[in-house]
Amino acid sequence: MKWFRKWRHNRPRKDRSVRFYTRENCPLCVDALAILRKYASDYQLKIEIIDVTKDPQLEAQYGHEIPVVFVDDKKRFFGHVDSVLLLRLLNRPPECE
Repeated sequence: MKWFRKWRHNRPRKDRSVRFYTRENCPLCVDALAILRKYASDYQLKIEIIDVTKDPQLEAQYGHEIPVVFVDDKKRFFGHVDSVLLLRLLNRPPECE
C-alpha cells in the first residue's frame, strides 16, 4: 500500500490556474512567460496574461515587481521565474500547499 501512496503523491496536479502580470518592453517578462509556456501543456496550465499598465491600481501594486506570477491564487514568483522551483511547485501534492 505504501507504493500506491508514493505513486499517487508523485503525480503532477492538473488544471492549474496561472495569473501572469506583465507589461510591454519587459525582457524579464518575456523570459518568465517562455518558462511558463514550456510547461503549460504538460501541466495543463491556464495562463491569464494581465498587462498592469492598463489598470492604475495594478500598476501601483505590482509595477516594481514585474513579472509577477500567481499559481492557484497564491503569489509564487516576482521579478524572475525559477524553472526548478516552478517544477517543484507543479509536482507537489495538493496536501503540501
